[in-house]
Amino acid sequence: MAKTPNTVASHALIRLARETGDAAMQDRVVEALFSAYFTQGLDVGDLAVLADLAEGAGIERSRASAFLFEPASFDAVIDDEKLARGLGLNGVPSFVLGGNYLFSGAQPTSVMVRALREASAKLISAGQVAAPAEPAHAPA
Repeated sequence: MAKTPNTVASHALIRLARETGDAAMQDRVVEALFSAYFTQGLDVGDLAVLADLAEGAGIERSRASAFLFEPASFDAVIDDEKLARGLGLNGVPSFVLGGNYLFSGAQPTSVMVRALREASAKLISAGQVAAPAEPAHAPA
């Protein structure tokens, strides 16, 4: 690969896969993108390459091509990127819950659990989500 591709269109294709199919279709597109870039050395910013990958994952090529050649298709990806940068996110994976940045990058399980519990408690106390139901106990 002579250059690092712009991946906005790749991310938009991932969104299209989820909207078109389900999580399994989205996974097929992500796996195809990883294989294309890391194994085959393809330019995953090239719209023709992306249309090929979409078709291979089960999305109609004409639908993928029309979507990828429509600049508005990239708006949600660009908006997500702006949100991430505004929250100070600069690594993957990054976790946001209820619009609040929790943590970024590989973390020990204890850090992830603590951050998720704290964020959940804030959302519950603010009335944004319901408290979890108490688990049912089997009779003794």
